[in-house]
Amino acid sequence: MTMLLQCLAILTAVAATATAQTACQDEASCQAAAALLPDAPAFRVLATQTKGCFEKGGTVYWSTGGTEEENAKPAPGQQSRVYCEGIEEDGAADEATTTTTAATEAAGAA
Repeated sequence: MTMLLQCLAILTAVAATATAQTACQDEASCQAAAALLPDAPAFRVLATQTKGCFEKGGTVYWSTGGTEEENAKPAPGQQSRVYCEGIEEDGAADEATTTTTAATEAAGAA
């Protein structure tokens, strides 16, 4: 029973960490996050199956029409989700802004 409770505590902590990332929910936030990434990637708006803010091949994309849940889903394949920690909806970044990708997050967990 104690082992089960320990496993549950670990899973709860992992789930809390995974949900700590804030997905961009609008084009302005995505563009602000893109500007904070190294190497100043290009920014484009398009309509594609992957919704929200993501990076692929040195370009950050905002794909319109996604729900809050769709905008937060891990990006498939060679795409990486771009997160908007500390970026307000109008695209303004505060001093605590951090922007990461799902690939970076996965590399840190490995």
